[in-house]
Amino acid sequence: SLIAIFAFLQAANYVMIYASLLKLRRSMPDAKRPFRVGGGAIGLTLIVLPPCAVALLAVWDRDPKTILLRIAALAIGPIAYLIAVRARRRAVPA
Repeated sequence: SLIAIFAFLQAANYVMIYASLLKLRRSMPDAKRPFRVGGGAIGLTLIVLPPCAVALLAVWDRDPKTILLRIAALAIGPIAYLIAVRARRRAVPA
């Protein structure tokens, strides 16, 4: 059971890594990098889509309750991030 939970959360971690790759490619296209995925937007899409599809399959289950629990587990991260950002803004005066 712990291995299944770890594998699911690790898949979510990789999706976040690919999302950050997409964001950096869009926000800083000319930044100097030690490694760059070739092929432009099409090459990047071909690299990112298969692992993201596998991660979506990791969420899928026959039991709707399990699917909802997994989606809730994924939603905890962004919610915690927003709470931390707000708390940091209140703690540090402008």
